[in-house]
Amino acid sequence: MRTLLEIFDLEDKVEALYSNMFDKCYSGNELIAWHKVSFFGGGNMNTYKSKIKELLLAGFNVKSGYRTSSMVWGAKTHFIFWK
Repeated sequence: MRTLLEIFDLEDKVEALYSNMFDKCYSGNELIAWHKVSFFGGGNMNTYKSKIKELLLAGFNVKSGYRTSSMVWGAKTHFIFWK
């Protein structure tokens, strides 16, 4: 699997970051210094991908993933992080 730095095509980067939202789990302490937008139980594929693309085009370093809730068993909040 290629890293984001090795992917040159914008659409491929968007796809990779979108997939990462469902595969990469972050703890509560990770990426604290980053800005974030969350999509708890809302949004759809086009919403996620358009936000990722917007941030990449603006030149931000973008990461994505999810966190699980300690209050609601099994609940996940999906995030897009950037700085």
